[in-house]
Amino acid sequence: MATFRLGFAAGSLLCALSVAGCSSDDAPSAPESCYAFVAKVCERITACQVDDGRIPSAQAADSEATCVETGNATVACDRAVVVGTTYSACMTKLDTVTCSTLLAGTLPDDCFGAIVTR
Repeated sequence: MATFRLGFAAGSLLCALSVAGCSSDDAPSAPESCYAFVAKVCERITACQVDDGRIPSAQAADSEATCVETGNATVACDRAVVVGTTYSACMTKLDTVTCSTLLAGTLPDDCFGAIVTR
C-alpha cells in the first residue's frame, strides 16, 4: 500500500510541477525549489502515514527517503527552469493541508504551476 501511495504522490508531484507559471525574483533557484518541494511533500505524506497508522514510525525515515528518491526521479528537478509566483504559498499550505487530502493525492491549488520543468 505504501508503494501505491508513493507512486500516486509522485504522479501528483509531476502534475503540479509541469504546469506553466510565472517566475519570481526572490525565490531560490528552480532546481533547489523543486527539490525542497518534493522533500516537503514527502515529509508531510510520511508523517500522515505514521499518524494514520499506515506505517510504523520506525519505517518513517526509509519511507520518506524512498518518497523523495521517487519524487525527484519522477519530477526531474534538475530540469526545473522557473519558480512560479505561487511557490511560497504552496510551501506554506503544504504545512497545513489535511492528511486526508494529501493521502488522497491532492495538493493545494497553489502548488500547480509552482515549479516549471522543461
